[in-house]
Amino acid sequence: GGIFQKSVLGTAGSEYEFSLTDVRIEANVNGDFLFGLEYYAADDITKLGESLVALDTSVTGDGLSFTTSGTAVAGTKYVRPIVLFDNVLTTSVTDGDVFIFDASLVEVDPNAPVDGDFDGDGDVDGRDFLRWQRGQSPDPFSPTDLATWQTEYNSGPLVAAHLNAVPEPGSLLLASTALGWIIGTRRRFIGK
Repeated sequence: GGIFQKSVLGTAGSEYEFSLTDVRIEANVNGDFLFGLEYYAADDITKLGESLVALDTSVTGDGLSFTTSGTAVAGTKYVRPIVLFDNVLTTSVTDGDVFIFDASLVEVDPNAPVDGDFDGDGDVDGRDFLRWQRGQSPDPFSPTDLATWQTEYNSGPLVAAHLNAVPEPGSLLLASTALGWIIGTRRRFIGK
């Protein structure tokens, strides 16, 4: 089965975010639950695609939130938020239920600022860190801003920078001394 709200006008290529913002999942839930978005043609009947994810029922409690997003496929005229359920078993009074008290569907603004993008170029990279470090902003940066940057920044470039680091002069001297010692020792043993 499934539950959904009325379809809303949609635009192909736009990103939509569907949130379940007040969910209660009781212990002993037994079933398969999916939620996400379905994309429909102009007749609001012909389904063109879907973006569905599993609802994590291993976490139980009140006030839980779940969010997913998807990009409307070509030809989309309507977007429909949906929650699907299947294989729901109620074999005893101890089986739990899932309750959804609040949900929202929004179109994601492609021009919305990106968290951690301190230079406003649409990505989070090392240049943003330099702006934070130098305090180059009309508003003072805070440690929270740095934490945001660290969360959003892809760790790949940091690893690559570390692997390609230029050695310190002291380590070059130590390496050349060790190499000279090895070569000198080898010559003494070979000459005997």
